[in-house]
Amino acid sequence: MKFILKLFYMIFIGGLSISSAALADNSDNIKIGSGQYLYTVSNSSSGNNSVIGYKINPSNGSLKELPGSPFPTRGNGEGVILLGASDNGLTISKDHKFLFAPNRGSQTIAVFRIHNDGLLTHVPGSPFPTGGYTPVSLALHGDLLYVSHLGLNLPDNCSGCEYRGYRVSKSGAITPMADSVYKLSVTPPAIPLALRFSPNGQFLIGTEAGATSKINVFEVKRSSPNADAELVLVPGSPFDSIGKDPFGFNFNPANDSQFFVSNLETTAVPGNVEGSVSSYLIAKTGQISPIVRDLPSNGGQEATCWISLTNDGKLLFATNPTSDSVTSYNVTPDGRLTLQHITKMPRGTITRGGPLAPVDMAITTHNDYLYMATVRIPTITGFKISADGGLTLIPGVSPLQVTNPVDAAPFGIAYLDFGAEAENVEYADD
Repeated sequence: MKFILKLFYMIFIGGLSISSAALADNSDNIKIGSGQYLYTVSNSSSGNNSVIGYKINPSNGSLKELPGSPFPTRGNGEGVILLGASDNGLTISKDHKFLFAPNRGSQTIAVFRIHNDGLLTHVPGSPFPTGGYTPVSLALHGDLLYVSHLGLNLPDNCSGCEYRGYRVSKSGAITPMADSVYKLSVTPPAIPLALRFSPNGQFLIGTEAGATSKINVFEVKRSSPNADAELVLVPGSPFDSIGKDPFGFNFNPANDSQFFVSNLETTAVPGNVEGSVSSYLIAKTGQISPIVRDLPSNGGQEATCWISLTNDGKLLFATNPTSDSVTSYNVTPDGRLTLQHITKMPRGTITRGGPLAPVDMAITTHNDYLYMATVRIPTITGFKISADGGLTLIPGVSPLQVTNPVDAAPFGIAYLDFGAEAENVEYADD
């Protein structure tokens, strides 16, 4: 069976530019910033990968691209999208200092310093080699960064499918940790599409799509706060997924013991199978168990991939790229899901045929707005969120086409609110 989503066949080429304004301030003594910002990674090929940044107008949700954007990552995206779709493809440190972006085609991670006006500049030494092949999903907690790699030979096998761990230094440099590589099944292929820490950083969780349909849970062990980490599978791991082909997942911001997983249900071509969302409890010892075994209806929408929750934990949104839609669910306090709405992706002034294909999402601090990247036709689309999970287009973001670089195929989206409380991070020494 070929594990290729029909949505993800694309070849892109193009160019990048960056203005001197983005290079103006490299100081470590950056003032506390202000405002809200949105970033996506273009995944462009031929040395043109970049991060595209926007400032959010909080009064109406409109977006304005930042001066100097797109910011080159100094590397390659994939160009040809096979199963390069992945969850958590762009991440920001909890102290608001650094943004991390994968160069999937050149096996490196770009690390940017985030300045007080939202502009980005590379930290010294960026981009950094990962030591693996096709880095896609980024899990960050404190000074620990783990990266999911898709390897070399999908869809035939999963050679090089693995998780790799790194330390992040005070300057933002990343260094591989000793004995930090966890290798996944080559045959049958265990396709590692998502990787995240639990909110307290005690556990690292990864999903396996493809023939295995497993969820890995590791305890992250350190002999001291400054020591390298070791991953230890918790008893019972890997766990069987309730839905088939688990893809992306997210924890409930209002309840750290609950997390929710999207399920493609099939990676075969053609698909024509309804996707799903499943809900789990995670114990203090790391074992996971389904909240319910019966999967809630997804309204017939296919290839459910990305998940985002409002910060009060009451609403869950899931994107369905092949159906070109977003589903919203009500979340009960005990973690049960009920389908609320299906929102078809808007076309706006776009005349090009085919689906926009919504992928990753971000929700603003006060649950006002939801933004998503689309990959087949590269856009950022923004919605106003209603109390019952309904979505209404934000004027001027309906959708906003990504035209620079011209070969953009964005995966990953990250939101930064300088007004939200930043966490202190103890980084490794340089």
